[in-house]
Amino acid sequence: MRQQWEDEKRQPLGENAVLQDAANRLDTQVRDTKRDLKKLADTGKAVEHARASIQQELDNARRVIDKLDNELMAERGRLRTSSTVQSRVQREKEQVAYQLRRTESDMTDVGSQLQTLKQENQELSSHLRSSSVAEQKARLFESKVSENAEMIEQLRYECSLFPARGRTQGAPARYSRSQRYALTSPCWATSPDQ
Repeated sequence: MRQQWEDEKRQPLGENAVLQDAANRLDTQVRDTKRDLKKLADTGKAVEHARASIQQELDNARRVIDKLDNELMAERGRLRTSSTVQSRVQREKEQVAYQLRRTESDMTDVGSQLQTLKQENQELSSHLRSSSVAEQKARLFESKVSENAEMIEQLRYECSLFPARGRTQGAPARYSRSQRYALTSPCWATSPDQ
């Protein structure tokens, strides 16, 4: 009986040990489960945090994309404006080059006309000098003619002062008939030979 009692006594001890062992395993499982739950909660928070962070980054990326899109549209507008301005400048440049060529051609024409006018001026100047010389000669001749006319008048006057008799008597026979006539006739009379 004692043996039985010992066995019975051992039995609850064995059951207690088994129960204690089971309780320890359960406690370990509960701790592991709590730890896993905590990990999962932490992971959920981390996921939520990561999700919020990713959402914020997406929002930032959308804002950057919108900003870049606006800048791209503005740059395209500037490029179109620049292209238009460049085309206008090119047209103006071609127009200026055309006007420059035309001006050079006009200057060449003006230069040739100027040379022609210079030659005409030289010819006119030469002609004017010769005309001036001729005019001076004409004035000199007119002066001489005037002096000769005065001299003729003076001589006629002096001839009129001579007596008519002295003219016929003083004419030598060696003169020709016309010379004798000029010496004996009044000064204003013309020779019969003329």
